[in-house]
Amino acid sequence: MNGGFEIVKQNLPVNWAFYSPETVPSGDFDIIIDKAEFKEGKQSLKFLIRKCDSIGGWHSPGFMQQFNAIGGETYKVSFWLMNKGSSLRINTIANEYLKPRLGERDTIILIDSDVPDWKYYEYYFKIPPELKMIYFEVNIYKPGSVWFDDIQIVGTENDKSERTIMLN
Repeated sequence: MNGGFEIVKQNLPVNWAFYSPETVPSGDFDIIIDKAEFKEGKQSLKFLIRKCDSIGGWHSPGFMQQFNAIGGETYKVSFWLMNKGSSLRINTIANEYLKPRLGERDTIILIDSDVPDWKYYEYYFKIPPELKMIYFEVNIYKPGSVWFDDIQIVGTENDKSERTIMLN
């Protein structure tokens, strides 16, 4: 899935869809492959935002991707994040293929304060039996700098019946 953002083409990590300066004309921001700040591998994904709308979705800087899932199974979503000045939301949505707004949405995390050092986030998400996809989305609502690294979405044998977030 390229969750460490190590594979890049045309200055963007492969396997991710981006709300970029081309698709968010009201924003002023850069999407950067950062080789100086990273948690694993040799680089991370950085958003440097000078101006943006706080609407969310494709109206604000961010990125997303859909992943195949097995209905009824529990998945662990984990990642490393660092934030200086921005506010952001990270969502998962259990859904049908290419219908992200029809599924069950969970906000993994809502950040409106600095995270000055790399911080690990882990979240368990149970897919309803009738749904077959996980939609992972990041929306950034306020100027600043945000780094992401080592995003993983994996099935787990542990049945976490309640949706919980674990912070290290």
